[in-house]
Amino acid sequence: MQHSQEEQYHKAKEKQDEIDLRIVNLRNEINSIRSELGKWHQKASEFHTQKEQNNKNLAIFDERKKSLEDKKRDVQQQLTILEEESKARK
Repeated sequence: MQHSQEEQYHKAKEKQDEIDLRIVNLRNEINSIRSELGKWHQKASEFHTQKEQNNKNLAIFDERKKSLEDKKRDVQQQLTILEEESKARK
């Protein structure tokens, strides 16, 4: 009877050791996944910041383009007026 109890104890201990090892492995895997998630979150944050900067730059370039188009239109109008004045003098 004593031998049977010892055998059961050893089997239970082995099973407990297996479970403990599995728990350690799962915890390690969870920590690894958390670490990866943290890296992805950081990357997403960097992409978001870059997107905001790109949008800001795009808005600035659009304003510059509009300003240059306005100046071009003004110069073309002035040129047209000067050409008409020049024709009228001839």
